[in-house]
Amino acid sequence: MKETTIKSEYYYKGTVLNVRKDWVRLEDGRESTRDIVEHSPCVVVIPFEKPNKIHLVRQFRKPIEKELLEACAGIIDHGEDPLVAAKRELQEETGYTAKSWQLLTKAYSSPGFCEEYAYMYLAKDLTPGSTNFDHDEHIALETITLDDIDHMIKTNQIEDTKTILMLLMVKNILKKWLSPSPHVERGKGWGLMKQHINDFLLYLRYEKGVSETPIEA
Repeated sequence: MKETTIKSEYYYKGTVLNVRKDWVRLEDGRESTRDIVEHSPCVVVIPFEKPNKIHLVRQFRKPIEKELLEACAGIIDHGEDPLVAAKRELQEETGYTAKSWQLLTKAYSSPGFCEEYAYMYLAKDLTPGSTNFDHDEHIALETITLDDIDHMIKTNQIEDTKTILMLLMVKNILKKWLSPSPHVERGKGWGLMKQHINDFLLYLRYEKGVSETPIEA
């Protein structure tokens, strides 16, 4: 599927985003319009502190007129490496630096109208330090545990989509290695053994940075 752009017109050009209207021709020959927000790519960071702490930030969001509890995040400067941006944002918003970094995933935030692309990181082996907020930022650091995640999402204490996605990913990864592994009993068969092998490969990928292929049935 494809839409061909006939022409574009900008309604607004700013520092962080631009807004334009595209006139497009559909595959069946009909014409339509699309309102599009051009947005700089961003980084999102979940800092994890052993044994089970996650540090989030609370700040007021003007478009929805309320505070949100979120993962720390920020814009990638033009030409900046995403990991460099992630390290900068973590220090600026939380004061922490991290020795261990893992890129969990990359994703479009709202592709129905916006091209923003997010690089999502897990940061570990933390060292506390001083924050360095932007002049117009008012941010409060809050700490939750892995056990808090499900309840806080279900009760809408956490409502930010990117934060929900990352917290569920991080919980799934870390819970496997913070809980005792079940004993593989005789007679349980290849299915259970395969699950343990794949869990270990997942550990290698996210804890040690080793890329391995899952075991198939």
